[in-house]
Amino acid sequence: MTAVVHPVRPLHPPYYHREYSNDIDPTYEEPSNIYKRVALVALPFLSLYKPLSLPISLGMGGVRVITSINQLISGIQSGEKISFDLLQTTIAVIAFASTIFAHPIGMLVTTSQDIILELSNLSYSLQNGDWEASFISITKIINNAFYLALICRGGLELAIISLAMQAITLIVSSRSEFKKGHLLEVGGNLLMAAIRIHQGYSQFKVLQRQWEIEEAMKRIVVNELHAQWQFPSDHLPVGIEVDGVKIISWNVLNNAYMEWVTTKDSQGLNGSMISDLDKVVRPNGLTQRDLVVIDMVASMMHSGDVVALQECGLPFLAPFKLANG
Repeated sequence: MTAVVHPVRPLHPPYYHREYSNDIDPTYEEPSNIYKRVALVALPFLSLYKPLSLPISLGMGGVRVITSINQLISGIQSGEKISFDLLQTTIAVIAFASTIFAHPIGMLVTTSQDIILELSNLSYSLQNGDWEASFISITKIINNAFYLALICRGGLELAIISLAMQAITLIVSSRSEFKKGHLLEVGGNLLMAAIRIHQGYSQFKVLQRQWEIEEAMKRIVVNELHAQWQFPSDHLPVGIEVDGVKIISWNVLNNAYMEWVTTKDSQGLNGSMISDLDKVVRPNGLTQRDLVVIDMVASMMHSGDVVALQECGLPFLAPFKLANG
């Protein structure tokens, strides 16, 4: 058994990230366009508020589509090769459409495009011997690759590595911005790096707690219980309260699988209440154990708003059907 504390699921990364610089037309000179600079610094902080991630994706995705189309038109008018611009426009449109119908898929496509664009920047920097720009591009590629892996696979470990790489990328970029005299970007990058480090530390504490639980579980040895197990199922009910709604879930054990208890004794429960009550009392196959479970479910209905049952056999369900007409 594995204990999972606050798992990071695929397509549900714990933080939002995109390369906003790829959304806005790069032909605007940064020093002369203070609005662009302020927007690029502010957007990562706005995205920290999770409900804004979708509107930001839609807005900046639309801007990226327009930017890509403008670059494609410029390439056509100048007679240059447009294959790369056409590819980027196509991906931008797909990413925007995906965001509308399934935001996580849109994030996946956008992050993939960010990697492609940064690979192009890396190639250009290497050709011109700009090693500092090449190093920044490499850190961004690795950062986006980890974020892409996080979207696809999830997991606390990937979340921590991704956040750490995000902080490193921001710190490296700050050095370059400082040389350009862009103090606004330097301050924004360093503050966001501190936030990413804090987020990564929070994720690490969760992972550490998970390790502690798993280690504690390894030290717990439960021998075969047999007659000591006085419960009508091999699973215990579990419950949770969400926004005031009490939900109870229970695997009641289908009689069709009783041989795993009585004959194979795979869990060491033969001779327990489960096997002792495995006696048919109705022509349809209903057993004494089923009656005990039904009484317990009826009791649960008074303490829970929703009762979800698993492994329900047809004989077990018959009394519920009769009760509901």
